[in-house]
Amino acid sequence: MLHDCIIALQSMLTYELSLSFCVCLSPLRRGAVILVSSISAYIPHALGAYNVSKTALLGLTRTLALELAPRGIRVNCLVPGIIETDFSKVWSLVIWSRPLPPEDCAGLVSFLCSPDASYITGENIVVAGFSSRL
Repeated sequence: MLHDCIIALQSMLTYELSLSFCVCLSPLRRGAVILVSSISAYIPHALGAYNVSKTALLGLTRTLALELAPRGIRVNCLVPGIIETDFSKVWSLVIWSRPLPPEDCAGLVSFLCSPDASYITGENIVVAGFSSRL
């Protein structure tokens, strides 16, 4: 039961928040929404509900990209590896043998929000120090 609540809450809140934000962007006919998933969407670990909720964001990214494209709003998803936080001590599968500094994700998010990324939408972009497809 708790797992269902976690999954539903994460997905629904992200969806509703994204749509609310897009109401503000809609008159501009341009904008970018960046969702944040986790590498656990590709490589699950012991936290089942967390994995599923982060996997749901991958599909939500593509769904929102289709729904919001007519309004000129792009939607992409950052899929970070283990970011350097207290939580990062739980798991280490990074080729670089170090957790991901948050700053390593900032440049990608900045790019995705910029006009340089005006033709990128519906993408789930992994920043993890290894390929999620290995």
